[in-house]
Amino acid sequence: MGENAAKATGVACAPMGRRAFLIGAGLALPVLYAGRAQAAPAGIPAEGRIAFKVMRKGAHIGEHRLTFTQDGDSLTVQVDVRITVRIGPVPVYHYVQRITEHWKGDRFMALDSATSANVSHQSMTARRGADGLRIEPSGADPYVISGDSLPLTHWNRFAYQGPLFDPQAGKLLKLSLVSRGDDMVQLADGSSVKAVRWTVAGDGMMDDYYDANGVWTGLHVKVQDGSQVQYLRL
Repeated sequence: MGENAAKATGVACAPMGRRAFLIGAGLALPVLYAGRAQAAPAGIPAEGRIAFKVMRKGAHIGEHRLTFTQDGDSLTVQVDVRITVRIGPVPVYHYVQRITEHWKGDRFMALDSATSANVSHQSMTARRGADGLRIEPSGADPYVISGDSLPLTHWNRFAYQGPLFDPQAGKLLKLSLVSRGDDMVQLADGSSVKAVRWTVAGDGMMDDYYDANGVWTGLHVKVQDGSQVQYLRL
């Protein structure tokens, strides 16, 4: 999701940077990345899918779904986000995002995204080349970033070890990451599970949660109006 979605709902955060519900505009903190040789995808659930109910102020405002398809050493990750914010029965904001990631073994290869926020539309692509990742955002000039860069789509917890870019607008993100250790996170059915909590700050402020198998299990983010958006895993 993107920053525009966040603002329209009183939140500033969909996948990060400009994503409306996942984080939103935050402090410009320095990039604090541990070095890495690889960014192997981690946290792929055995059933090949993850789904969240998105909640704000006790209201169900949308869903965020991921589907994982493996063919040999090729992995395709499909991300679908749908958010509708209402005042009473009247819908005042609608946000839709679709992202497709492609991996080859432990290497991120490509991404395509398309985002609609009410009447505005945005798209971007990322493609691996000999000199790094070529980012082509709609309405802006293409540019090349480090080949170690990965999209912030949250499911791959190892992505935080290196440079990240926003999969909605394509911009590089400035983030710091702190492990908070084991915590309990609520699921959509009202139960709770133990998960490792990671606090992310910089171009957005949020807590991501990963279960004992490393699968993305929850997200909490405080947004511009002081309310909290929660991702409750289905």
